[in-house]
Amino acid sequence: MPDSSRGNRLKHLRGLFIPPGQAKKMGELLTNVTEDAESFEEEEINDAAGTAANIIDSIENGTDSDTARSVLRGVSNMLKTRLDKLKASQKSEKSAVRLLRAVERLAELVEVKGSQPVTMETEGIVITATGTNVTSFDGLSYFPDSAELSKESDGRQEPNRGKSKIDLPASLLDKVDDKDKVDRIQFAIFKSTKFFQAADENTPEDVAVLGASIGADLRVQGLADRVKITFPRTGNTDDHVCAFWDQDLNDGNGRWSSEGVEVGTAGNSNVTVCESNHLTNFAVLPADAVAGAGQITFSTSLFGLLLSMIVVYMYG
Repeated sequence: MPDSSRGNRLKHLRGLFIPPGQAKKMGELLTNVTEDAESFEEEEINDAAGTAANIIDSIENGTDSDTARSVLRGVSNMLKTRLDKLKASQKSEKSAVRLLRAVERLAELVEVKGSQPVTMETEGIVITATGTNVTSFDGLSYFPDSAELSKESDGRQEPNRGKSKIDLPASLLDKVDDKDKVDRIQFAIFKSTKFFQAADENTPEDVAVLGASIGADLRVQGLADRVKITFPRTGNTDDHVCAFWDQDLNDGNGRWSSEGVEVGTAGNSNVTVCESNHLTNFAVLPADAVAGAGQITFSTSLFGLLLSMIVVYMYG
């Protein structure tokens, strides 16, 4: 039976005006009320997603990591909701997509100082952000398993080790028009695909999602040197493909697509290496879960990459 007091509290939170400086307190309230999100009904999910969006909208010029973390905990709690209820809320108010967007915005808003990375980790989501300089950017590698960053060219990890990795080339920022807006790079790891499953029922559950973005809503495409994303191969993945999350498909709900994606030649029996000349959302998924997909081989093309890059890989 629905908890009417909890439902009323969520509805009240969603309707509150949030003055400047109150985002942390509101994030803590959201976290507390979503602790038992596994029993949420459709309307409660909608109100929680709406509250998260309102809190983030109240943050105008960035925020400290404690505030961002307080909101992230509430959003992460929503990964505990029942999938059927989350699907219903996605259908009525696109709540799953709103929660995905909330994670992206928190990654963009958390304050960073120089190249020192800031990492915020919850049970279901990890965000890492670092400052960058357009004139001195010389490539960057991100290691999802440890949430660590290093120079792209240092060769710390060879593909045959079976670990996940994103290599951003030194030429990544060459095609950015608004270079003055590029002061940061951020990553988000989803340990569950539930938000994606609610938007696209073909999404499998036993994978995790890695997202990366540059600045805020900046488009990067036509790169001379490709971004490389390494995914560990677990079991028989011969019927799997590289894919990206296309938010415009499926009537704006989003769907995985293989258009513009290609598999590089560096893969082996331990890993699949995807390559792209632009930034977007990525995954390695069964072919039947991806629009227009074909099979993975070590030399055939299948790939792509955009701004809020989300890479799905086998976590752990």
